[in-house]
Amino acid sequence: SIEQTRRGIARLTDILTAAGASVAKSHANFVWARFPFPTASLCDGLLAKGVIIRSGDGFGCPDCVRVSVGTDEELNAFELALKEVMRVEA
Repeated sequence: SIEQTRRGIARLTDILTAAGASVAKSHANFVWARFPFPTASLCDGLLAKGVIIRSGDGFGCPDCVRVSVGTDEELNAFELALKEVMRVEA
């Protein structure tokens, strides 16, 4: 539903902002976020944990990611995996 998507965007924005990213305003079922570093290893680390996000490399923005809104369970998994990968990257 539209309301679920709005809640998901808000939650993703909070998760990504807490991880150090700046998040563009979204009116779709995904968010676009820019990190202060290239995100290829972040995307690879998340993929290794079963979480798929799209790198901004293909769009000419190697420090960006595109993250789709998912279910509450998927967002929980994303948040946990992101924290774990960011801890390893640091």
